[in-house]
Amino acid sequence: MSMDKHANPKTTTKTAIRIVTVSDSHMNHNKFDMPEGDILIIAGDWTNWRTSRTDIPKVVEWLKSLSQYRHKVIIAGNHERGLNENDVEKNKKYFMESCNTHYLQDEMLSVLGVNIYGSPWHPQRERNEGNKITKIGCLFSAHAFDRPLDEIKKIFESIPSETNILVTHSPPFGIGDLERPGHIGSSALLTEVTQRVRPFLHIYGHSHGGRGIRMVDGCSTVFINTACSPTMLDLLFQNESDVEQKEAN
Repeated sequence: MSMDKHANPKTTTKTAIRIVTVSDSHMNHNKFDMPEGDILIIAGDWTNWRTSRTDIPKVVEWLKSLSQYRHKVIIAGNHERGLNENDVEKNKKYFMESCNTHYLQDEMLSVLGVNIYGSPWHPQRERNEGNKITKIGCLFSAHAFDRPLDEIKKIFESIPSETNILVTHSPPFGIGDLERPGHIGSSALLTEVTQRVRPFLHIYGHSHGGRGIRMVDGCSTVFINTACSPTMLDLLFQNESDVEQKEAN
């Protein structure tokens, strides 16, 4: 898949960046045939919630073996109960020193001229609707990195507008997020992505049944639910200034 944004028709030089991404592997990573690429992005739920603490070192060993990528990026998901969400610096150091991987938790990484922002949070599984409590999602016990809706809104409002690739575990509401209880994505995230940030790519998972690549009317962002198996795509820029132009626009 190629993207050509802010193209300059007078420029013939093109730069391609190959992105490989996956989420919700749930310890099935060794079954994947991982294609080569420039940047590997893992969008959460790479462990299982019951065994997350002992799963983490196994995933680190797998990441260490993936030498075909120039950069590796990972965020947490609701199954990563083995990570302390309040110990961000410790988590960052652990992944970088153990497997040369960038752990992102509400943070921007700029590599190869691309701004990648990662955020692990998802709406809490219980929603109060008057006197009724509605449980959403596919597994209520896997509740790492969840927040009430009012906090989720503030978190997603903090996504930088200069983001080129947005990585979240939660889907935006209504785009590849339909499960048995209904839509499990975030309305606040949908608003920020489609109306303000408008990244080149929005990569996420969480909804296993919502896997696929989508676009919506009126928004240039490509939405990628990459749950359960790898997705590979190319970002194609006409020149080195294309990414920088996004911030100016």
